[in-house]
Amino acid sequence: AEDLAAVLDAVLRPAYDGLMEIPFAPPPSRLIQEQAVARVDEIMTWGHRPVVLPTPVDPMVLSVFTLGLHATLLREPMTTLAGFWGDRVKITVDVATGGDYCVFHGTCSSKNVKELFFDSWRNEASGGGDLLAVLKRHIVDVDKNGAIVDVWAGSSIDDPNSLVAEVLDVLSSSLLFQDADVVLCQEPAVLCLAALRAGKPTVAYLHTGPVGLHLQPEAQVALWDELHEGMLSGRFAPIAASPHIADRFWYHTGLEASVARPACLYLGVEYAPSAELRVFTNKSPWGSLWDAMCLLFQFSWTYDERCRSGTTCRGCGANFERVDKLRDRSWSSWATFSAGLYIPYGWHETMWFYEIYAMGMPLFVPAAGGALLMHMFPSGFNSGAYTSRRTGWNPSGVREDLPAWETTMLWSGQGPGGLKEQAWPDAKSRSFYTEVTDFARLPELLYFDSYWELMAKICDTNFAKVSAAMKKAHRKWTLDSATVWLGVFSEFRAL
Repeated sequence: AEDLAAVLDAVLRPAYDGLMEIPFAPPPSRLIQEQAVARVDEIMTWGHRPVVLPTPVDPMVLSVFTLGLHATLLREPMTTLAGFWGDRVKITVDVATGGDYCVFHGTCSSKNVKELFFDSWRNEASGGGDLLAVLKRHIVDVDKNGAIVDVWAGSSIDDPNSLVAEVLDVLSSSLLFQDADVVLCQEPAVLCLAALRAGKPTVAYLHTGPVGLHLQPEAQVALWDELHEGMLSGRFAPIAASPHIADRFWYHTGLEASVARPACLYLGVEYAPSAELRVFTNKSPWGSLWDAMCLLFQFSWTYDERCRSGTTCRGCGANFERVDKLRDRSWSSWATFSAGLYIPYGWHETMWFYEIYAMGMPLFVPAAGGALLMHMFPSGFNSGAYTSRRTGWNPSGVREDLPAWETTMLWSGQGPGGLKEQAWPDAKSRSFYTEVTDFARLPELLYFDSYWELMAKICDTNFAKVSAAMKKAHRKWTLDSATVWLGVFSEFRAL
């Protein structure tokens, strides 16, 4: 056995050592970076409203009714405003559906979501139980009804008009809905149509997945058309969780969404690492990283052994864990890790990314450029199932200066199938695609080009210093987000 181990080590060790020296991809060109930064800067100016901060003597009182499946996002504007101006903004919230989208699909990564929000989404006074039944009746399994979209998400809405009609029927008997000043809608976005058709001022918080999720292409076009009409009437406002999401929504509709990044003040915990060097990664629901943990452990062990054998680097043994494999998935448990490792994939800029940043936990991310696309499924955001646009809308005709690869890349999907059916045009497309995301643009993130560099940075980074800088950056974007929410709520409260 010892002889066999020695032979395997002699054969495999050079291969591992060689892999550690291979960079993920060449860095993007300066031109692409400059264009991506310029696009993000432009998007961050969209939809700004004049804001007059209420006084504690005369606070703004607002009633918000929420519709959606992602409870943390539905709570986001209220907890953000309370965190800054709790004595000046008094908001009452009713979560009619809520729960977390992962509660709905049965795949939660944090038990806190259930503890904080699970009871409120069944609020019978708001019709929550009836609404949930309507959603379950209309969101059907792709494999059973043969739908050709949302293979990635696993479900689609067979008849969106019937769904909206049934939701309206439930809401018609809800006094909380009728008395609300504003309706906040989220995933699935078709729920926004129910609020608009009921004549309510409606704010949509766009995040994570394609806004047309669960809808067939023709239903997506109908959604874009009706949201466009709502915005022209002054009764609809889109708010995006990131510039990337705002850009995608603009391609679909031509509407400019304000950006309010998730502040995640509902967490209630801050970075408090234990003595052990522990790093945890985000989950990958589709198994794209099935071998990542094995590789990370192997690279960590090899790096540690090489350092201890007399080379110039400092050895350290890091322990890697996946968030969906933790026994304790509470946010307080997350906060005890030394650092996070975010591997982007088809479901972009997930709440895990923002929650870890909000805790002030140092966060490692693969360097921007072609490397990130190793883990981004083309069947996600740029799938052929999500290429629809509002009737008469052509983004290329509006922005002649738009880089050709940006439109080509975003709409290159040839169908809803997997990687083999997708064609990423070129390195420029991939670079621009990643450069406009928050995991390429937010400050204080720790980037790496190879596994070897990752191990070196895990061992040598001053995590306390990085954490302090992240908290400072987080407070700034929280204030920016609070200002966006205050502006739109102030305007819609007067309608």
